Amino acid sequence: YQWTFLWSDGTIGRKKVVTSSGSYYLTVTGPNGCVNSSPVFIVTVHPQPVPVIKPEGPTSFCAGGRVILDADQAGAFTSYLWSNGARTRKITVTQTGSYSVTVANSQGCLGTAPAVPVQVNPIPVPVITTSSGNLTFCEGGSVTLEAPVGYSSYLWSNGANTRTTTVDQAGIYTVTVVSNTGCQG
Repeated sequence: YQWTFLWSDGTIGRKKVVTSSGSYYLTVTGPNGCVNSSPVFIVTVHPQPVPVIKPEGPTSFCAGGRVILDADQAGAFTSYLWSNGARTRKITVTQTGSYSVTVANSQGCLGTAPAVPVQVNPIPVPVITTSSGNLTFCEGGSVTLEAPVGYSSYLWSNGANTRTTTVDQAGIYTVTVVSNTGCQG
């Protein structure tokens, strides 16, 4: 006959791994049949925090823009550590990357939010070229100005909204383009 160890939840063994809150005690039966029980151990398992990052605006924007990421809309956490090293509840992001945060609750339990990707799109810098004619010409002549291909829209200072515009008047001409990501230059 040998020693037996019976826990209050029905598991058998000298050691017990506890993963949930509850009251636990151990009943030991010796080789001579004597039975003894331990005091009741009250175990409290605090829940792991489950933070969610809430962007305050679009997470894809043009260079020069920003988005604020908020790690705690309910004010339930006591500390924050962002993947960029910040230790505040909210961060202002101006660079492309994935941002996650690890938080602690008042019991000291840690939880990490899934990363939020941020995309900062470049401002287009179109260069005007000529496709026919010279920039200097005689009265009655013209020159065709051309913006680069690949933009979703074009607007010339003379009102044209095509990739090219033909001008027959002296002046300074500019073009505003919009990229496929919505950035204007």
